[in-house]
Amino acid sequence: MKFFVGLIVISVLASCGLKYTPQATPESTLEKRKALIEETIEKDFLPMKKTYTPIGYGNSVKIKPVSYQKLDSLFERKYQLERIGKRDADLEEAIKIQQIVCQNDTNEILYLERHVFTLEGDSSAEILSGDFYINKQNELKEVKFTESYSINKNYINYYMVYIFDQPFLGGEYLSEDEQNFYRIYKTELQNRQNKDAFLEHTLQLMQIAYYKRTLDSQTLLKELTRKKVHNDRTNYSDEVFIKIEQITENGQLDKYVIVYQSATKTLDGVFTKRYQLEFDPYLMPLSVQEIPF
Repeated sequence: MKFFVGLIVISVLASCGLKYTPQATPESTLEKRKALIEETIEKDFLPMKKTYTPIGYGNSVKIKPVSYQKLDSLFERKYQLERIGKRDADLEEAIKIQQIVCQNDTNEILYLERHVFTLEGDSSAEILSGDFYINKQNELKEVKFTESYSINKNYINYYMVYIFDQPFLGGEYLSEDEQNFYRIYKTELQNRQNKDAFLEHTLQLMQIAYYKRTLDSQTLLKELTRKKVHNDRTNYSDEVFIKIEQITENGQLDKYVIVYQSATKTLDGVFTKRYQLEFDPYLMPLSVQEIPF
């Protein structure tokens, strides 16, 4: 019987020329806002020959005008009264008046979407974070860029891990060492004047740590020393780390000092050289110089 009633209702609606329009879900409207953001960015930066890659989004925030916020507050008071079985006629009247105020308010309800993305060129990549404000009609009303970094594009994959505090030592879950690393390096980034250089250094450490499967300082320092001296060349042998020393000042770690020796093979023969390198407490290179035996 219910089936036939349903058929009758559908037939009546069809005969009246009415069509059923499914309501948009919060998930679908969110995806539309993201699509608008990504299409806009890609279109705007295409003439600059920048390749756009989305990294991620923060939680969506609904921003209401003050009049709507006041109406919400009135409804909250009504709800609290109803919970204890009470009713306030003045409150009901205030709600009606405030609803009229909201209807005449020219300010829009906006949705704030925080988006992180990259723009890649030939060798470098820009990392940008922006606040995108979109209205109910899915129109982009305002954009505010909040952060911007420029790094070597080889480290982009590590930034995608870094920005969301994901594990990078090969495990499925964030280890205590990784948690401490993020806390220390993200805090220090805010204190640095040259943020681009420090961020790129942080991502390089993550890359080394991933391949070595450790955040042990000595392991990282040795690899950084090799990179600094040999610039990723492999034509060296007989390496010796003569000294890896921590220098403290007033009880605080001031720097690391490393004395490193290796032999390099060239067309003119094999040459052995010795170097002294200094790194700051965050393992960032301070100096490198060749020293006599």
